[in-house]
Amino acid sequence: MADSVGTNKHAAVTAYVKPGTTPIIAFFKDSVDTNLTNYLGSTVDRYSKLDWNLTTCGPICGSDHMSWMKAGYPAAFAFESLFEGMFVQLGWIMPRPY
Repeated sequence: MADSVGTNKHAAVTAYVKPGTTPIIAFFKDSVDTNLTNYLGSTVDRYSKLDWNLTTCGPICGSDHMSWMKAGYPAAFAFESLFEGMFVQLGWIMPRPY
């Protein structure tokens, strides 16, 4: 498998965009490969009308991209909006991890 996997781009989407905000593509900055994230941001610049930005959920957030990074593969994680405050916006009953 090591020879057939180059990178991993994980996307977790809920299709939630907070009312009154402008839709963007967000890339997480936690436990990701910075070079891959910047490359994906440049593809957004080139091919999308949406802007992009970096977001965070903290080191304990956990998602599939973290397993890829732990296994030694460059990984990036995309989301459809800034993640800060999403726990409240989606009505999840759990404390914010940051």
